[in-house]
Amino acid sequence: MVYVPPEIRDMIIGYLWYDPAALKKCSTVCRTWLPRSRLHSFHTIVIAGDNQYARLERVVVVSPAICDFVRCITFKGVFRNSYPGDGLFRVLQMLSRVEEVALQDCEEVEALVDWDGDISSYFPMVRSFRLLKGEILGNSWTVGFPRVYDGYRVRRILAECPKLRAVHFAGVQLSHPTAGVGPLDAAPEGNTGASRQLDIHDLTLSYDPTQITPGVPPPLSWLFAPPLRLQLQTLALTWCNKSSPTPLGVTDQELLCNSKNSLEELTLLCPQSVFHVYDLPSPPEMFLDLAQNSRLTSLKLIVPWITGSYVSDPGPEIAAWIKGFHSQLTMNTASLTRLTLVEIELKIEYASVKERGILGPVGYCSDWVPIDSQLAALAVDCNTGCGAKRRIEVVFKVNLVHHDILDVPSSYIRRWIAARLQLFCDCPSSRLDVIYCSSQASLKASGMT
Repeated sequence: MVYVPPEIRDMIIGYLWYDPAALKKCSTVCRTWLPRSRLHSFHTIVIAGDNQYARLERVVVVSPAICDFVRCITFKGVFRNSYPGDGLFRVLQMLSRVEEVALQDCEEVEALVDWDGDISSYFPMVRSFRLLKGEILGNSWTVGFPRVYDGYRVRRILAECPKLRAVHFAGVQLSHPTAGVGPLDAAPEGNTGASRQLDIHDLTLSYDPTQITPGVPPPLSWLFAPPLRLQLQTLALTWCNKSSPTPLGVTDQELLCNSKNSLEELTLLCPQSVFHVYDLPSPPEMFLDLAQNSRLTSLKLIVPWITGSYVSDPGPEIAAWIKGFHSQLTMNTASLTRLTLVEIELKIEYASVKERGILGPVGYCSDWVPIDSQLAALAVDCNTGCGAKRRIEVVFKVNLVHHDILDVPSSYIRRWIAARLQLFCDCPSSRLDVIYCSSQASLKASGMT
């Protein structure tokens, strides 16, 4: 066989990362390729239900060495035949090098704490724990009704991970614990036998935790009590909710205040729900007071998904909202001297030609003129008086039609898209990505000055 340098071999195997069938064939080429392919094949595994778990157990029994290659594991669904002390827990103890554990639509979090064994023996190397409900769509989760977990049991699991640094909750609620509100002993790291503080650096809350269990303290006041301590460097929050007049609650503001000396990256996520132009939250309601977070270097905003359907001319309303959003953003970031990157994602769904009753090309594009002008202004560097060079990245995703375009040929759509993009070519600073999509045409343009 022709000699292949290790660098080329790793490049080939890495290229086949998302093609498991081809990767498995590649692993049988020779003995030297097998260990390298195992690293990719078993780095991330997803176990959905008893059948897939049984397959994993058989593989582990035959080849226990693969346990050393697993770094991320996700459990999905219900494991009806796996109980405390049975197979699921036996496999967890064998995966001693796992660094990320995710439970998605899974009830096993309850059983993990019910078992009398030592939870820390499952997760000696885990740095990230994710508790999820629903499926991910882009940057947001579609969750429906949240799944409720007992807060004390979740605390037990977090406290038993000696290297834990990141916690992510998406589409779940934590009920107030019936017991164990006081401090817990953290699992010791190494063989010192001494308990220690667990500093959480990365936190994601994709559901408003302030809306549960009226009359009792919000979860974050007891969830991250000793031995857990928030020293956040990265924070992601859901920032608007149709069911709440104040999309960001008191808990969220408290998180920012407590992390004022450490927080560097903040992401505000909008749920996947669509807002009509007459139902948009006002920009002032969508911003937190960031003045105390002087170390903030990166801010990412994913704004509501706006639809222009059922409105004869949504352009002016959308443009006015973008203008208000721009003003509020400038006001809230003016004092952040270390802020070097602001990334904004706008998604606008525009009604079809038929839906608006406009059959002529002139009327079809004229509605976008005020939106384009405001978007161009938004792309301009908004460092008002802070003296720091700031880079703004705007990703503007436009769905031109709600239904198929039957009235306008695709060639016209492409020319019309090119004309709209021309408005952004002379932005004095920042990076701008504009994605226009329709059933017949899709075009992305990027510009940086």
